[in-house]
Amino acid sequence: YVSDTPYIGITYSSSSVQGGGLLVSGYLYNEELQSRGEDEINAGDILLSLGGSEITSYKDVRTVLSTAKVGDVLEAKLYRVKYINPFSYSRQEYTVHLTVHEYTPSVGGQTE
Repeated sequence: YVSDTPYIGITYSSSSVQGGGLLVSGYLYNEELQSRGEDEINAGDILLSLGGSEITSYKDVRTVLSTAKVGDVLEAKLYRVKYINPFSYSRQEYTVHLTVHEYTPSVGGQTE
């Protein structure tokens, strides 16, 4: 355990997404987003950018976090696929602001 390790609470799939982005499998701090009136991050959403940097893999997230400090707020751009019917869907892009927290070992999992 290293103190002051930046952490944003996103869990993700280890595979990247065709067309770019990183598949989100969960997010731990949706209450923060709700309190600011922002959209929640859901499993299945795609992380496109973080802190102004394009995200194509978990390594890109780690690169952004390597320069972040606990308490920083990073802009994240994501999209969500909305299925209209079995043959049609739309892609809804949205932006949220993620507070950088300190990583603690009790969190666990493949999380950034």
